[in-house]
Amino acid sequence: MGFIRNVRKGFMYFHNGWAPSEEELALLDEYVTDEERALFMQMDAPDQQHSFEVTRHCAESLKHFPDLDKRVMMKAALLHDIGKIGARLSLVFRTFWVLAHKPFPCFCDRLAESGADARPGSLRYKMWLQIEHANLGAERLREMGVGEDVCELVIATGQRKKPKELDPDLARRIIIAADGDHIIGPDGEWA
Repeated sequence: MGFIRNVRKGFMYFHNGWAPSEEELALLDEYVTDEERALFMQMDAPDQQHSFEVTRHCAESLKHFPDLDKRVMMKAALLHDIGKIGARLSLVFRTFWVLAHKPFPCFCDRLAESGADARPGSLRYKMWLQIEHANLGAERLREMGVGEDVCELVIATGQRKKPKELDPDLARRIIIAADGDHIIGPDGEWA
């Protein structure tokens, strides 16, 4: 599913005129502050669209779990990829990442680990950013004074998309599933 999602996101690069709909902008108005919205608007269009999709998946899952804090979940879903701001992860890089990381995750991860000190814009740096963007985004949100509950959910999106054992924390499970284009059904399992 991740491959198909990334191909779909990649096609956003061919639609330069894409802009958030009024419904999507209303989500921003409802769940994020003006400062957070300005940050969101700095993301690349494919990452913005993906964030709206993650938000829709979260909302769908939350219908089954009204006791969870919808405000926290929706804010985290909208802001989960802000660690990618300025990265310029092109269609070519995204395609490379999907095709290379799936069969060779250890090799790619090892190469990416050395990317923090690489020249911004280089392949190693982009690989590092792809792996670390959730942590970087959470740190940026903390600096803005965003609650730790939101930051922890943003960090959760950096985990592998379908862990062998489901995360015991339902909110984390929902946002991880949503980032992988899934919802959590009433039984608490991936749908």
